[in-house]
Amino acid sequence: MSDTEIAQEGKKELVPYCEFIRAVSYEKFLEIYTLAPRKSRAIIAKRVGVKKKTKGFISGMKDRNDKLVHDIYDSMLEHNDHQLAEQLIRNFLYNKRPMLKVALDYMHIPNDDGLTEGELDAFEKLSAEEAAKLQATLKADFPAEDVYLYLRFLNVPHIDAI
Repeated sequence: MSDTEIAQEGKKELVPYCEFIRAVSYEKFLEIYTLAPRKSRAIIAKRVGVKKKTKGFISGMKDRNDKLVHDIYDSMLEHNDHQLAEQLIRNFLYNKRPMLKVALDYMHIPNDDGLTEGELDAFEKLSAEEAAKLQATLKADFPAEDVYLYLRFLNVPHIDAI
């Protein structure tokens, strides 16, 4: 089973990573995109069909980059490239290890500063009450959109929308 699939009642279904991206604000997407390595950003732009314009003065670089990211964001909203969205979210979450550590500690899952080799199935089995407590615990110290992305990425049921 690939990373972008989950087993549900004996069937393989795509995890809707694009839906996770669609749920966040443009500002959060900008942060997600900016945290991706430069080579990944170039691949992403090419994959979604957005071309970087190279003509113009250096002083206009920021405006062109803003336009590029807006175009990539708009394209991500329109298309269902779940593999690309998963890659962006994974990289983003890797950069949010303090939040991952709090969640793993909350669930009593051994970890090394937010990274673990352990099973994460316990997150998928949380009751509505347990999921709400975990979400509240994380929201107390971390941005709501970060918490939402992480919990959705882990397939935590019963979480509140952003």
